[in-house]
Amino acid sequence: MANPYAESAKKERIKLRNKYMAEFKEIKLYGELVTIHFYPNSHAYYLVENGKKTRLAGVTTYTGLLDKSAALIPWAVRTTVEYVRKNLDQLQNDPNELLKAAREEANRQRDLAAEIGKAIHSWIEQHIKGENPEMPEDDKVLTGVNNFLEWVDGNKVEFIGSEKIIYSMQHRYVGTLDILAKVNGRKCLLDIKTGNGIYPEMKMQTAAYVMAEMEESGDDFASRYILRISKETEEEYKARMEEKGKTDYPAFKLVEPVFLDDDVGDLMKDFDGFLSLLNLYKWKSYAEKNLNNLRK
Repeated sequence: MANPYAESAKKERIKLRNKYMAEFKEIKLYGELVTIHFYPNSHAYYLVENGKKTRLAGVTTYTGLLDKSAALIPWAVRTTVEYVRKNLDQLQNDPNELLKAAREEANRQRDLAAEIGKAIHSWIEQHIKGENPEMPEDDKVLTGVNNFLEWVDGNKVEFIGSEKIIYSMQHRYVGTLDILAKVNGRKCLLDIKTGNGIYPEMKMQTAAYVMAEMEESGDDFASRYILRISKETEEEYKARMEEKGKTDYPAFKLVEPVFLDDDVGDLMKDFDGFLSLLNLYKWKSYAEKNLNNLRK
């Protein structure tokens, strides 16, 4: 006998999938030789060849193979403990509820930071496209936007494009770069970050974007900036550092621009690192299928 709950859940999954697959943007690249379908709701990319769609992994899927637990686990533990410390009075009511809330606090803060970052990215994209977006109402989004605008005012910046989808015909990867611009006369890729750190995988990510852009355009440029935009004020930053018990911490920066190509060979070193992850991803996909077949 069919399980009505299972059937209902299946219908909901199909309905949700159809919703996600209903809206897509068609992008033509390489003089319309390449067609990419991008689905914003699921952030999925498909290569269209001879009427057939093939799902492609994006740049951040490959860089996501790098283990980030060394930084994330201590942060999650610290966040959980801090939540319990601030809410000890709730122990008398329902200890299980307190522990449940504490367990979810790291995820809540992570998701909130992601939403703030998306909102900053969205405002910047609209601004670059000349859509004159209204200034954000959320304080942290507004702080990030104002910090970005202050950096632009302090430099000679000529925007070329924003949120451009790239594809490498040679290596068959896809992604979306943040900004192409001329900064003080030099054509650059600007990658916006709104987190509190800058990490090695960002070098590989930007290298993959630049190499695909150069592959398509034939434009020989290799200038990359990580543009880390703070979404907190200096007072909030200092309070956060002091709450962690730190007394010797880096000076506060509204915007931290990091130029990645001081050495002419850095781009290829970073791209080689990216290709290593791409090959590792392919091997992992093969190994998982192979093991499943061997165990049947």
